[in-house]
Amino acid sequence: MRVLGAVGVVLMCGVAASAELATIGIGNFKNKAGVDPEVAAVLADMITTRLTQSNKFNVLERTQLGDLFDEQSLGASGAVDPASAASIGRLKGADYLLIGVVTEAGTSRRDTVHPAGKISTVSAALAIDIRFTDSTTGTTEVADTYRVSRSQTAVASHRGGFSLTYGIGQDMGREAVDKICRQIFDRVLPPKVAMVEGAKVYLNYGDVYFAPGETYEVQAKGKAIVDPDTGKVIGYSDGPGGGKVRISSVNANTAEGEIIDGTAAVGDKLVRVSAAPSKTVKREKPNPFR
Repeated sequence: MRVLGAVGVVLMCGVAASAELATIGIGNFKNKAGVDPEVAAVLADMITTRLTQSNKFNVLERTQLGDLFDEQSLGASGAVDPASAASIGRLKGADYLLIGVVTEAGTSRRDTVHPAGKISTVSAALAIDIRFTDSTTGTTEVADTYRVSRSQTAVASHRGGFSLTYGIGQDMGREAVDKICRQIFDRVLPPKVAMVEGAKVYLNYGDVYFAPGETYEVQAKGKAIVDPDTGKVIGYSDGPGGGKVRISSVNANTAEGEIIDGTAAVGDKLVRVSAAPSKTVKREKPNPFR
């Protein structure tokens, strides 16, 4: 059993030694941002969906975990005691436990009046603290804060408030969830090469992790780690970089890439070195004052 801890959020995730899927427990996220309480609930649901779509884990939703975090483990600061997190994880059968605290979620608006109308510049900020703890040992492995900020200018008035279901907040929520889930994947089950055909590689994650145009460094498998009691291979050390791969296409379960430097072999890990290039879309700009 495993759990990662970061100030305000706890993730429960576990790497199973067999073919069994590890179980992640996602508790109720706390909202300390002073905004609509649904913001924290929607964020937890988005993370649950992303982890479930990966087909890598069994996921216990917050409704299945109940209010154990509220009653047993959250202090006045909102932080979770690692020992309590481990105890809750074992009680609920979760290999890893995730809890989050939304510390900032808000928008501000500046209006500029023109003869033909009013232009609003909306700025928004979102910050989430997370904790990831090992359920077996209660050891805090990761403590991190995820921050996303955006601004946009539009004709017409802003709807007001902060929401993850529309407008600027929706894009920010997706970006934050992407960062959080990537760290979970990297920590528990990092992406690997599943098959090699000439210069093509096929990877064991789909669109929940990869995007076309991203570039990854191939990290070759190192030496086998052998359990001295059983004689079985229980893992591998990290080997040297073996090459580079550029993602060419993705679907729900796998991604295809092209080896652009060096070599790659089945079982090699991938570490992202560059994101997909931004796309420039040319379109006629409408007159905002019509």
